[in-house]
Amino acid sequence: MNTYPLVAAPKIRHTTACKVNSVTVVVFSSQGGMTHYAEMLVEPLRARLRAELYIALTPSPPALNELLGRFVGERSRRVFTQAARLTIKYRAATYRQMARDMVRRTNPQIVHITSLSVGLWPFVKELVSIGVRVVYTVHDPVPHEEVKTIWGALFLWGQRKFSLPRVFLNCSAIHVHSIIHADQLVVRYGKNLKSRLYVAQHGAGLPAAIARGAEVPPEICRLSPEIPTLLFFGRIEKYKGLGVLLEAVKIVDSNQASFNLVIAGGGDLPAMPRDLTFVNLVLANRFIRDAEVRSFFENCDVVVLPYTGATQSGVIPMAYAFSKPVIASRIGALKEVVNDGITGLLVRPGDPSDLANAILEFLAGRANTEKMGRAAQECGQGVLAWSAVADVHIQRYDRLLEMNAT
Repeated sequence: MNTYPLVAAPKIRHTTACKVNSVTVVVFSSQGGMTHYAEMLVEPLRARLRAELYIALTPSPPALNELLGRFVGERSRRVFTQAARLTIKYRAATYRQMARDMVRRTNPQIVHITSLSVGLWPFVKELVSIGVRVVYTVHDPVPHEEVKTIWGALFLWGQRKFSLPRVFLNCSAIHVHSIIHADQLVVRYGKNLKSRLYVAQHGAGLPAAIARGAEVPPEICRLSPEIPTLLFFGRIEKYKGLGVLLEAVKIVDSNQASFNLVIAGGGDLPAMPRDLTFVNLVLANRFIRDAEVRSFFENCDVVVLPYTGATQSGVIPMAYAFSKPVIASRIGALKEVVNDGITGLLVRPGDPSDLANAILEFLAGRANTEKMGRAAQECGQGVLAWSAVADVHIQRYDRLLEMNAT
């Protein structure tokens, strides 16, 4: 196994004054998991230096409706407006201008980009030409087996074939969440990346919008309060193994073990099991708003991630923030985050029987479930604390400044 510098550890705690004094964290989204990630990273950085969150959104097209309304009908007006939006979104000049505007507003020494964008390469290229050091976070070195449109598949192919190699060559540092991810990037993009790779795990914590969320979803009312609750959370994709979980549920039901199973997330559901006698299946098959997330996690006992092809997941750190243990597949970086038998249980990917046994083990030991939940919380407040993660990043930022000074 290759080794990479700066793996997050709870011992790292503000030991010296940081050399870097200004960082801008960039995300190309205004909502969802990527935005939450950027928000949680910026907060502890601000405790030690001047850190700004910059949400880089492509500008809306000019207000054409009034002008076009004088000459064309409503349908043509929509077509023209959409064409203007797409023209702006896919022009490299749009992203070069966004990069210049950001530098002018925040004056950063380091720009840390935490999400993918169609304009990522021109954005990075402009920053490098200005003389700004760029750090880029790669969340998924290997693409998920998601259901994509033809355009979506072409976009990702183009990004990974042409854009990302150029981005990697021009970034001062490349951040990943696990040693497994670092190895995957080296295999995919070459050994010349190794000197710029560093590891800092995904932090555990709650974005403000989720932490203060007080909305109780209607599906929660369908839970049977006298039995334990398992939660499958997040958008439903094939690689997340919901079909495996449902096969496991049938095995558990045949063992006359009772629990609630909450499936919360949008996407296409696989075939639901019928005639369940002991398992109460609760579906929230829709987009889950930030204000609802807390209620789903607080009303469960265990979070289950039966993934069959994952590299990592932000659901595990969130479960830890809510003091919930996790059942997860022994795959990708999941096995680096879940301490088997301590903060949860690891199971063979794609094996309903092994997953059923893990569920039955939790159902048989409520006290042990609570003990694992406390251990999960301690992990989230220790090695996975965002303050510890931020310290790792700051060490790397400082190193970049030192390298530039020599």
